[in-house]
Amino acid sequence: MQKPETHDSMPPFVAQLTQQVQQMLETTMPQLPGAPQTQAMMQAFAAAAVALQRNPQGVLERTLQFHQQQMALSASWMERLMGRTPAPVVVPEKDDKRFAHESWQLPFYDVLKQSYLLASQYVTDVVASAQTDLQTYTPQQKMQAEF
Repeated sequence: MQKPETHDSMPPFVAQLTQQVQQMLETTMPQLPGAPQTQAMMQAFAAAAVALQRNPQGVLERTLQFHQQQMALSASWMERLMGRTPAPVVVPEKDDKRFAHESWQLPFYDVLKQSYLLASQYVTDVVASAQTDLQTYTPQQKMQAEF
């Protein structure tokens, strides 16, 4: 398994933790079913972790935005409990058939749906922010990280 790139600016405890996880994976990964695919996925995650370390400001900004959206969703839920009908914080893409069933319109499931969509978008955005350093990813790793 290819070792992730390290940087002098990485805090020592992060570098030590990264090294320990890498050693654990090298020991256990060959024994797991689907080991080659799992190793490739772990390499993609390692590349993403390195890229994210290069852009902590972007990750922090996206994380703050995510928390603001979650707070707006909580406020929306409170409005629903008071009998109001607030606008959704986030809506699925028009061609997203996962939420087509009418049950997703019920208040609890609607909040669950919106929370999932916000979390999914957050992860997608964080991975995309890691991709600003295109040299970090191989095309295969980029595809796996996006998945």
